[in-house]
Amino acid sequence: MELQSIWRWLWPESDQASLIPIEQAKVLVDNPPDLSPNADDDLKEAYIESLLRVADSDVQHLSVYLAFGTGVMTLFVGQLPSDRLLALTRPWRIAFCIGLALELVGAYLIFRYIREVHKARMKIARCVPGADAIRAREIWAGPVGLPARSYWRFVQGVRVLKLGVLLLALPIGAIYLIAPTAAP
Repeated sequence: MELQSIWRWLWPESDQASLIPIEQAKVLVDNPPDLSPNADDDLKEAYIESLLRVADSDVQHLSVYLAFGTGVMTLFVGQLPSDRLLALTRPWRIAFCIGLALELVGAYLIFRYIREVHKARMKIARCVPGADAIRAREIWAGPVGLPARSYWRFVQGVRVLKLGVLLLALPIGAIYLIAPTAAP
């Protein structure tokens, strides 16, 4: 379901004509217009709105990663036969526990990045009344903007999620592919 259709479902009376399509927003953000103080205010407001649309889209995509991390943990903890897990040798159980911990850490890092994106969106929204597009651009992509401060959380969160899935897959494979042995 697309963001605009969700928006219409949640707020049917809102003015949908004011939403810039995400494709156009991405083009405008990647190729900013003249943002100088003497530039057209409507163009600067469209640029700021485009930044907000891209941030909204970013949060939607990041939420998928967050759902993946928490979903993997829930699936593995809730659906595994505990007697077969406990029948594994100690190294397999340790790998399972470390995998769960890594999934939790990865999900937390991605959640923190989503929070930083949200805080950046709030700062960018404060730029709308004065059409301060230069400040909005600094917040989103400047030298002390969102990527410089927080992008590492997203990158490391995804890496940790992948490592966690790998560590969870090993004992799961052992449970279903190798005959369970008695615990020492």
